Amino acid sequence: MTHARQTRRHFVAVAGTAALATMSGCSTPGAEAPTTQNLPGHFALSPDGRMIAFNGGEKGAGLYDWRTGHMRYVPLPAGFIAFGWVGYSPDGKKLVGVADLPRKHPQEVLPETKLGIVDLATQETVTFSVTKNFYNPVFRPDGRAVLYLGPGKTLFLFDLKTQSSRALLSSEDGFSGIATPSFVSADTVFFVGTGPRNPELREAVKRLGATSPFISIPYVLRVGSKPEVAYLDFVKSQLSNRYGGLPLLMPASRNGERIAFIGLSGSESARKAYLSGDLARYDLFVMEHGEVRQVTRLENYMAYCAISDDGSTAAFGLHTGPLSAVRSLGRGKIPLELTIVDLNTGQVTRTDFVRRVYGDASK
Repeated sequence: MTHARQTRRHFVAVAGTAALATMSGCSTPGAEAPTTQNLPGHFALSPDGRMIAFNGGEKGAGLYDWRTGHMRYVPLPAGFIAFGWVGYSPDGKKLVGVADLPRKHPQEVLPETKLGIVDLATQETVTFSVTKNFYNPVFRPDGRAVLYLGPGKTLFLFDLKTQSSRALLSSEDGFSGIATPSFVSADTVFFVGTGPRNPELREAVKRLGATSPFISIPYVLRVGSKPEVAYLDFVKSQLSNRYGGLPLLMPASRNGERIAFIGLSGSESARKAYLSGDLARYDLFVMEHGEVRQVTRLENYMAYCAISDDGSTAAFGLHTGPLSAVRSLGRGKIPLELTIVDLNTGQVTRTDFVRRVYGDASK
């Protein structure tokens, strides 16, 4: 993976993420299902960027065509109540996700979960026992294995043929949190991590300018090796940047050709607002071949982020109310609408996704 060359210094802040329980690995898969009239906290773009997959709760895996507004659901197998952390297979013909079973006891904090794979042509779902609780399942590029975040907040690879898992990180090389893992080659994973346990990696992060090991940092992990900091120049630039920090979410397209993230907008007005303690004004950025460019010019509050496998399209949650209301609303209550951006042209499309989700729920 190439290192980033030095880019404009003052334009990337922390990702504007409303409730990033994914970063600590403490949210339950079922919690992603829409329970209030707001944007679900996790969604995925199809490989060609045309469809959005999301957790539809008891209705099953939701599929939304943002161009037409059409929404449909793939029903869950009998006995399951939600299908969260949804992602597409590389060929777009299947979904992978975390299938929730009902809680056996009211005091049970986390439900029992299964790895679920949905065939979109037949609408049939097969499930596998992986571990009681896991998150972020991602197909390997060949579609024969699934990466997931499992116990100890470490990465595992589940072989679909042998139905067995193996750890890609040892307990000594694990992290306190991992977000947006993506395959950037058949044997290389890109992710954002916090709190590396390995003393050498902690020291490396400190030398780059991190004031705490719990700052979000991008990493690459080659299977069979130890994780390494990715995009060193980008990391050093952002850690030395008094206008913000590093993104919490950095989903990658196929082969890592494009990486999307939310950051502080590059305008002078956005920087002045940030320095004065005013509300941060965010925009969407992409990294390509180590170079970073700002894609949108919205200067608004944003949260969550996804990118299509072909790198053509990104999706994010955009604040729909007055910016002045963001601070008083608190986490999880900021009204967001699913917004799509063409990464080649910069064209922004605001959708009626939330209205469609809850319109369907009321039927």
